[in-house]
Amino acid sequence: MPSGKLSHSRDASLRKLVAYLNEYPTVIQGNFDPAFLSLPDEILVTVMRDHQKYFAVEKKSGELAPHFLAVINAEKDSKGLIRPGTNVCSAPGLRMRSSSGRRTKMSACRLFAEARTRNLRIAPRQLHDKVERIRTIARWFTEQWFNLGMVHAHVAEADRAAELAKCDLATEMVREFTELQGIVGGLYARAQGESDEIADAVYDHYRPVALEDSIPRNLTGCAVALADKLDSVVGCFAVGLVPTGSSDPYALRRAALGIVKIILEKKLPVSLSLSVGAAAKTLLTHKPKRGVSRTKKLKSSTSYWIAPSLSSANGGFGYDEVSAVFRAGADDLVDAQKRLAALKAIRRSKNFEPLAVSF
Repeated sequence: MPSGKLSHSRDASLRKLVAYLNEYPTVIQGNFDPAFLSLPDEILVTVMRDHQKYFAVEKKSGELAPHFLAVINAEKDSKGLIRPGTNVCSAPGLRMRSSSGRRTKMSACRLFAEARTRNLRIAPRQLHDKVERIRTIARWFTEQWFNLGMVHAHVAEADRAAELAKCDLATEMVREFTELQGIVGGLYARAQGESDEIADAVYDHYRPVALEDSIPRNLTGCAVALADKLDSVVGCFAVGLVPTGSSDPYALRRAALGIVKIILEKKLPVSLSLSVGAAAKTLLTHKPKRGVSRTKKLKSSTSYWIAPSLSSANGGFGYDEVSAVFRAGADDLVDAQKRLAALKAIRRSKNFEPLAVSF
């Protein structure tokens, strides 16, 4: 996902949706007031794509154009009778939601600044505690990386990005467009003078939301994303909310997959057990409302639960291979990936199975 833009890969799913919603899908063009182009592209595209099922249109320069493409259920519109503004293709609906975005823009700026300066104390106490935990874990990550020679790991920037990461949840903009959480925070952080490093980190810190999604674009964003996801996993394990079977109401498997994907793609020197330990220690400092009941085995159980995500994130490795590598003491995911590659290579040899059986 490039900076300042929403991924166009989601247009593919929209094409499939409108094709199946209409017996005779036909595309027509609609227009909206160019004044709305003052809004960030992310807001306009979200309104068109997610709320109105329209396709956004770009100019050759890549800038958003004041037009959209709508799919109607008719074989053709040769006489041009169907126009935006009718019940079939409602441009007023687009104007209404875009106007809502414009109305909430200034109030969002105001609330974002207020939430920032008051450390999210206008939000529920649990959210404020989570932000403090994310700040602590993000600082821990960047300190580890800096001590290992990654001089572009800045503790202060990670702390600032983590402090701002959840502020947009207190804005009317995210209440109106919930799918823009994080993105809106990044936009307003930049508008209020934060550095590109911090604004991009806030914008990206929910990534990756799926296996095919990209990771945060800078190291600060990676630190905040890892802290956020790790805190969720460790916190749920601590209060006994462990996924069972296909049940995963808090999307912990997705969070674990995101942790592994970030570490592997960035090749970050991270000890999984020490990371879980740091998150568990932070959890005891800012406890969730529900009592923490599992602290003794939290470190080992969470580490071994996250580890199998390595097979999904990297692909080509079996669950038994991942289990064998971690049972042998692997703790660094980048190192574990190399061990897996070596194990997979030797496993193909003709002597491996007889030796394994003998052992």
